[in-house]
Amino acid sequence: MEFPEVHTRPIADLDVDDSLKQPIIYTASLDGTIKIWDFKNPFARPAELLGHTDAVNCIKVRGNYVVSGSSDLTVRIWDKKKLACLSTITTHTSPVTGVKALEKVIFSFDRAGVVVVTKIKANEMKFKLDLGYPILNLRVQKKFLLVVGTKALETYTVKGKKIAAYEAHAGDITSADFYDQDYIFSTSVDRTTILWNVKRAQQMFSYRGHHSPVTGLAFYNQWVYTSAPDGTIRQWVNPVYDPQSDNNMEWIY
Repeated sequence: MEFPEVHTRPIADLDVDDSLKQPIIYTASLDGTIKIWDFKNPFARPAELLGHTDAVNCIKVRGNYVVSGSSDLTVRIWDKKKLACLSTITTHTSPVTGVKALEKVIFSFDRAGVVVVTKIKANEMKFKLDLGYPILNLRVQKKFLLVVGTKALETYTVKGKKIAAYEAHAGDITSADFYDQDYIFSTSVDRTTILWNVKRAQQMFSYRGHHSPVTGLAFYNQWVYTSAPDGTIRQWVNPVYDPQSDNNMEWIY
């Protein structure tokens, strides 16, 4: 299914509200608008969330809220049902490039490498991390926050206390994620994937086999999947899931 073109500039991000029988898609655009697409009637003119005064770079749907970040330096919290802005976070001083929404708090980060954690209902800043390096992504576990930068990989408690930095890749980091609260996987342009122990900041395994930078990462049961721009996907045994395996370091295909 292809939706009609309504945005006047490129779409920067999207998220899906899958809490309903029919999924609703939210698209964030460089034209400064957010469009809401209904699968029941995909060719109808989409509803809009209006209020940002510059490009909308990121969007996340969580519970009754929609959270968006913009180049206008703000994060907006929207009521999903009323299609109205509930509050605006104005802590950032650089374009907001990413948002993550939990039940009670919002994690946002900007182009200057600043992470802001805000309580949703009180619209009150919980803490701020001025990291000073470009941030690719944030991943949130129950107890930990993983900050993924091109040159740095760090964990913090959800209260903002630094736990550890993870240093082993010989090139820029391309992605990283928690496997669970004890382990992290990271990928790099150095063509490797590394498994880390979170608390010890210790490298456990290094997976090698790709012939170009590793850019994709996913988990399923006992498998770890990685992909590269050369068109290859490799499937690995996850030693954390099955520590008795004899093939921990061998790619299967």
